Order: sequence, then structure tokens, then C-alpha cells
Amino acid sequence: MKQNEKAASALLSAFPTVESFTAFYQNNDNAQICESLIAFAARNGIIESADPESLESFFRNRRDRAAGPVPPKSVDFEELLNKKGEILKLNLSLRALCARINSLLAAQQVLLPPVTNSMLIRLKKEPLDTRYKQNVLRSFAFWLGYERSEVSSRWHFDVLSKLFREGRQTQNYKEGVRIGFALSSRGDVIDHEIIGWLKKTVKAYIEQSISQFLYGRWGRVRLHDITTLYIDFPKEEEAGHLVADR
Repeated sequence: MKQNEKAASALLSAFPTVESFTAFYQNNDNAQICESLIAFAARNGIIESADPESLESFFRNRRDRAAGPVPPKSVDFEELLNKKGEILKLNLSLRALCARINSLLAAQQVLLPPVTNSMLIRLKKEPLDTRYKQNVLRSFAFWLGYERSEVSSRWHFDVLSKLFREGRQTQNYKEGVRIGFALSSRGDVIDHEIIGWLKKTVKAYIEQSISQFLYGRWGRVRLHDITTLYIDFPKEEEAGHLVADR
């Protein structure tokens, strides 16, 4: 398979339809990833001009994969990974698979998030309920398209995302702890841009690192006033002292 064909397959595996790419691009949080994907497409001769319109046109002109195969109801993401040799033709351990995926992302300068063994284990048990988890799954789909194009045509991102359990109903937590972030200045003005950066950074950390509990109204970054943010975390069932738990 030629290099540009592998690159095209990787993109189509991560974004099976023009709608999926457009929605991804329109999310400002994905700006750097999109820039890297556009550069990747241009380097591999998929688009002539390194701009989002050219890449969008590439997706628009390719065969729509959204109507691809529906996975059996008995198969979820855990089953898929447990039987990856049989279903995906992958005779690799999870750690080796992660290393291959991350090596490709680094070599191709694609800024989709790296895939870790611990994250794959979490995805076996948890719903696909955060942007970070979805992007990790796109990293997996991207590698699958690049290295296993014959498999990715049946197991692209949209099909993979159907393997995840629905998010469980939010528990009615009655106890928890509140963490506050207050900004102070020695003379400079604390403007909305600084507050926005802090809110975005804290939210990203929560999504990537501590999303193991059921949110609901918990775990959301909220403004108290112009210079203060706060987040409420629920007390976990096995937890003891609230302050020590976090």
C-alpha cells in the first residue's frame, strides 16, 4: 500500500464522514489537533493546499462510511480488545499496541492524544463520555486505518464508538468536597482571557485524569465571581475523610 493511501485510510478511519470532521474542527479545543491533521494530509499529498477547506473537501469526496457494519450487540469495546487477534487481526499486547500507536502519532506529527495501557483498560469499563476519551479512540482508529486498512473499513471510529455502554445515570450524591481557585494580582488586570484559560485548563485535567466518578452536577468548573472558580467533587463510597480523598 502506498504511503498516501495509508495516510488517507488513517484519516478516513478517524473521521468516517465529512460531518464528523466538521463537528471536530468546529470545536475550538481541537484546534491544534486539526492543524496537525491538515499538515499531515498536505505532507502526504492528500490535499494540495494546507487549509481546512481542502481537507473538508477530501472527506466530502470520499465514500461515506457512516452506514458501515453495525457491530453485534454481544460485542463491546472490552470484548473487541480481548479478541483483538480474532476480530482486528492484531497479535499484540495492549502495551505493545499503545507503543505502536504512539510511535505513529509522533512520527507523523499528529497531535491526537497518546494511548496508554491504563486508558484502554478504563475504556473497557467506562462510557465514552468525555472529549479526551473520544480523541483517544480516534488515535486508535487513526492507527488502525494506517496499519490495518482492510480492518478499519469495518471498524472505523463511528463503529468503534457504538461499542461503548451508555453512560450510567448520575448518582444522587449528598456529600462531597469543594475546591476553589482564586486569582490575585499585584497590579495587572485579571481579565476574561486569564479566567477562561484557567477554567479550560482545570476542565481538561478533570477530563483526562479524574473522570472515574459519575458527574451530573459534580465535577463541573463553575465561576463564583470574576476571579474565583470552584469545583464540587462527590464523596466516593469507599472513601473516608473528604479532604484526604483528594
